[in-house]
Amino acid sequence: MIVGAVRTVLGTFASVTADVSTRIYPLSLPETATLPAVILQEVTHKQEYSLDHFSRVQITAIAETGTECGYDVVHRIQDNIRAGFMPYQGGVINEVIHIGDVEMMDDAGRFLIHSDYYVNWS
Repeated sequence: MIVGAVRTVLGTFASVTADVSTRIYPLSLPETATLPAVILQEVTHKQEYSLDHFSRVQITAIAETGTECGYDVVHRIQDNIRAGFMPYQGGVINEVIHIGDVEMMDDAGRFLIHSDYYVNWS
């Protein structure tokens, strides 16, 4: 549920879709996916008695070096996602808080930034 809502919201951020278009995927990157892209997954979920839900959502930006450095691309994507979510409230999402980032390069030489967010939703 929350991954779909976050995906919908990210699709409304023009600064994000300028880089990834509609390449915002739940859970994993398709083998034939064009880069750059964004991958979403819910890492943890807790429901309170108030019926509010609290989830940790990981948003991963992935790019490879082409005409522009992949490292710069993933940083721009994550910066634009953070800017769009801070502050954000709408639909089922009540609050989004950025927790932290992990930067890495995978075995295929692609650049990734995993960003964790706390999402309060109902």
